[in-house]
Amino acid sequence: MPLEELLGACLSDHEIAVVRAQLEIAPPGSSADRSVVSRALLSQALTMVLFHDLLQRVPAARDYVTTDVVARGKRVVFDHGALRTVRCACGDLPAGEAAFTRILEPLGYRLQGVYPLPRLGMTAARTATRTDPRRSRSSSSRSCTRSGSPPPSRPP
Repeated sequence: MPLEELLGACLSDHEIAVVRAQLEIAPPGSSADRSVVSRALLSQALTMVLFHDLLQRVPAARDYVTTDVVARGKRVVFDHGALRTVRCACGDLPAGEAAFTRILEPLGYRLQGVYPLPRLGMTAARTATRTDPRRSRSSSSRSCTRSGSPPPSRPP
């Protein structure tokens, strides 16, 4: 299945063209069977859709990409992403980074390490793809107090 076909479920043709112009995109390969979506292809499409969403929500990121990168004839190399979650009771859903791990593992990512972020009162988990360990995802979990609310943030 072509990348554009996957992206077309979430983005318009114009938005796909804009994201393609903004990101350095590694060819994820393709299957002879058009009904098959490889892990690499799905991961690439997910990255592109999330990147597009980020630029819609964060003006400083959009300005950086359009003014500092694309205007200079370059593209963004998206080598990592970060997700945040809360590690406390979530009903039937897994708590903390496990909420993202259950989605990322079938896409070919594996846990690379867990490390504390004491100034933020958080713990980070780093995952990377088995096929390209340089491309990573990080998820951060904030622990909850017994009341279920996050601990107070510490000043920087």
